[in-house]
Amino acid sequence: MRPLGAFRSFLYGYAERVATPAISGGALTLDLSKANVFAVARNGDMTTLTISNVPIGAASFTLRLTTDGAVHAWTWPASVNWGSLGEPVLSTSGTQRDWISFVSINGGTTWDAFVSGLSF
Repeated sequence: MRPLGAFRSFLYGYAERVATPAISGGALTLDLSKANVFAVARNGDMTTLTISNVPIGAASFTLRLTTDGAVHAWTWPASVNWGSLGEPVLSTSGTQRDWISFVSINGGTTWDAFVSGLSF
């Protein structure tokens, strides 16, 4: 049997960086060269999502969406895979926050997405 320490992995130089991009004209751009956590106000429709500067190979990021209490259209690109449950129903009341995580192992060609939490 191996000691517990033999299984420990190390992350060198890892840091979470937060950016607050805004929806403009229905478009939202998440630039992975600037951050890996994005705090976005859902204060308008989002019909175009661009994920830019994706590293070669594996990448991941977290999206925190804060609603303004209104219902806004939210369209995900075809590259986002929600699995068998389909895309989530995002919060629409008050100023609640939804957390979504994205992971890609092919340089952003496809993203597996899952809800980390709804209605915080």
